[in-house]
Amino acid sequence: MPAPSQIHHRATTTTAVFHVVPVAGQWDIKRNGAPVATFDSKEFAVVRARDMARRAAPSRLLIFTHNRAVEEENSYGQPIRAHAS
Repeated sequence: MPAPSQIHHRATTTTAVFHVVPVAGQWDIKRNGAPVATFDSKEFAVVRARDMARRAAPSRLLIFTHNRAVEEENSYGQPIRAHAS
């Protein structure tokens, strides 16, 4: 077993995942599965979700249709990677 000083730890990065999904005639924004906002208009939901995803980078945004098919997918930012020493 290597000595503790010889073990290299990798930095872990959590990527936030946002969804814009239809719910009961409205549009929800979900972050990592939890609802964070509801809008009457898909357009307003998408604008707000893009802003949230950009601010939470690294992140992903998935926009769904009324039929719950993925209409658009975007990634924001780069995950931070640790360099081995």
